[in-house]
Amino acid sequence: RTPARRVRYAGGGRGLSPGGPVLTVSPANVTIRHVPVQGRRYKDVHGNPTPYTVTTGGGKAVVLRDGTRLEGRWKRTGYGGTHFVDAHGRDLLLKAGPSWVVLLPSAGSLSTT
Repeated sequence: RTPARRVRYAGGGRGLSPGGPVLTVSPANVTIRHVPVQGRRYKDVHGNPTPYTVTTGGGKAVVLRDGTRLEGRWKRTGYGGTHFVDAHGRDLLLKAGPSWVVLLPSAGSLSTT
């Protein structure tokens, strides 16, 4: 099977390279972690609240690899790596090569095509 190309869209628009054409990249893996996002006392330079994304613990996960979408869960304790498993507790292994990590708020939705 030929690996699928991934083009990231945000807010309905395509990601563009500065002053150039559409940027198309092909990571070996895209991992999407549903994560809690909490408000904090910190503000950005414009006074907007800066959210705090919790990346320890666990939650739902999606791994995109080799043109397939694999559903599962993620788990991470402390400063270690993230472990992905399927619904039966079997490891969801990542392919060697570049990986994208997407942190999606727990209440958010995901659409892949």
